[in-house]
Amino acid sequence: MSGKTSHADQAGILVLGRILASLAEGLVLLVIVRLLGKPEVGVLSALLLVYQTVALIMTAGFPAAVMYALPARPIEERRAIAWRFTSILVGLGLGAGVLLLGIGWVDHAFPELFGSFKETEEGGSAPSLRYLMLMAIFPLADLPARILPNLLVIEDRARAAAGVGIIKSLGMSLATVLPLALGMDIWAVVAAIDIYGLLYGGLLISYLMSCYRGVDRIPSPMNVREIFKFAIPLGLTDIVSVINNRIDRYLILLTMTVAVFAEYQVGAWQIPFVVTIPYAVGAAYTPRFRELFKEGLFREGIAIWRTSITKVSLVVAPITAVFIVAAEETISLLFTDEYSAATVVFRLYCIFTLGRVAAFGSVIVAAGKPGYVLKAAFFSLLSNLALSIPLVLLIGFPGPALGTALAFIPTVGFYCWCIARACGISITETFPLMSYLRVLGVAAVAAVPAVAVKLTLDLDPAWMLALEGIALLVSYAVIGTLTRVIQAEDWAYLRRWLSLRLGTSS
Repeated sequence: MSGKTSHADQAGILVLGRILASLAEGLVLLVIVRLLGKPEVGVLSALLLVYQTVALIMTAGFPAAVMYALPARPIEERRAIAWRFTSILVGLGLGAGVLLLGIGWVDHAFPELFGSFKETEEGGSAPSLRYLMLMAIFPLADLPARILPNLLVIEDRARAAAGVGIIKSLGMSLATVLPLALGMDIWAVVAAIDIYGLLYGGLLISYLMSCYRGVDRIPSPMNVREIFKFAIPLGLTDIVSVINNRIDRYLILLTMTVAVFAEYQVGAWQIPFVVTIPYAVGAAYTPRFRELFKEGLFREGIAIWRTSITKVSLVVAPITAVFIVAAEETISLLFTDEYSAATVVFRLYCIFTLGRVAAFGSVIVAAGKPGYVLKAAFFSLLSNLALSIPLVLLIGFPGPALGTALAFIPTVGFYCWCIARACGISITETFPLMSYLRVLGVAAVAAVPAVAVKLTLDLDPAWMLALEGIALLVSYAVIGTLTRVIQAEDWAYLRRWLSLRLGTSS
């Protein structure tokens, strides 16, 4: 029997694709810390941080808006709207390029700016953001191509969406690492990124032509003004969220040296395949939420969302718990003992990751209340600033990471309040707190054998990480199954996912 891929299988396919993609991205930092000194690692990390911030701000919510503008329309209208989005994002890419060029020129013309950040441990200085002048080419192709994964999901090409995500991450990773491996400088890295970006941008054009081959051309039913009117609230939310997600790094960048920033960047390295899971699941289910909410079936949609959170928790909790226990071994193994100071930040980020099991914003927007997402994003940013700024002044290096983790608690509460208001339900009907706590409880008990291994053995970091991971995951599987926190259907889905059989005919 064949047909449209189920939302659960779409989610699984996207999760697999994003895991592979994020692994490629995560490996970049592991490689460059071995190819560059701390000052150069700090400079390259700052360069990519600023680019990603500018790019996400300039996309102004357009990639997310595709998920709400195209579904439930005839294919002729989808084609016209997709091309209209592409043309708008080309213009935004040009604007991002001009902004990057300006930032790079200011840093080049006034080198005294960011003076403390450029200081090295040896007392000299490191070049900083002038490389952005060359990177100004990249957003011309990168920004339009950011709609491609969502577009492919809408057109029931989840496997292709996963594939292009892998291609994008792998290409970006190779463009960053290969010049360094060949002994070239950061200018060569930026040039390679530009070349890769232009090639990847061609994929968007190719898929647009493939998805809509033979489809009649009609004028877009949404004009530029209507698209901006819909996307700007999402864009404002993205801007606030981007600042919030990076505020800790900017606090370190503005107050400490380039070498310290490199250490913090290593500590803030997140388990790449874990943090992508809730967002991949949210992206796959967003069209379904919109369909249900449009029919007034809010409780039915929320029930699906609650179930997805519990299932995501089953994966996120044990894997994250491994790295909380084995933070020292992980940093030593992946980034060398030279970055041991990053351990405290890494552990705090892992604790923070335990709570990242849901995509809250997609539910609110699907309910037709994007304004609530903006309010929640502002609340999250203010909470983060209120905690992180005092903490960086009081305890220094780990302060922003601790502030980010603590600020997530009231943020989740506020998001749930917004979901309740948007869907006309009680706040207690939103986040499945008891189910989530049961999963955390199983993970906590399962961590006891891993802690015992850590305290009694003194082996090579690779062996220690492997033994601690096996002890925790085996304990989790046994305890979770016996307590029925992990059910037979969960094991069956995992087997299908690992065998890459999701979305196939049966």
